[in-house]
Amino acid sequence: MSKHVLLVEDEPLLRKLIARVLERNGYMVVAKGDGTSAIEALQTQRFDIALVDVNLGVGVSGLVVLQTIKDHYPTIQTILMSGDVDSIQAYNPSKQPTMYLSKPFRMERLVGLLG
Repeated sequence: MSKHVLLVEDEPLLRKLIARVLERNGYMVVAKGDGTSAIEALQTQRFDIALVDVNLGVGVSGLVVLQTIKDHYPTIQTILMSGDVDSIQAYNPSKQPTMYLSKPFRMERLVGLLG
């Protein structure tokens, strides 16, 4: 059975690229461009993994999405993506993601983390 991934990335081209790479590697991907729609997806679908960008632009941040996952869906493996190390360090350490992925990253590294 393939794993279900929630991908939360506000950059459309990167979101599409990551989704395509993961799907080619056998993952079922639901891609969302903002935190609000990501939280709505969590309420209606089952996920094994959440790949969440920290800085989602306007609206609900990736850190809020991560906290929602940790508080309500603790079995979901979480990977936090960011090109901004300070935003990760400022996050509450009691709600740590499973892993961090610094942008830019190689798609092979992402697939290896999920493996």
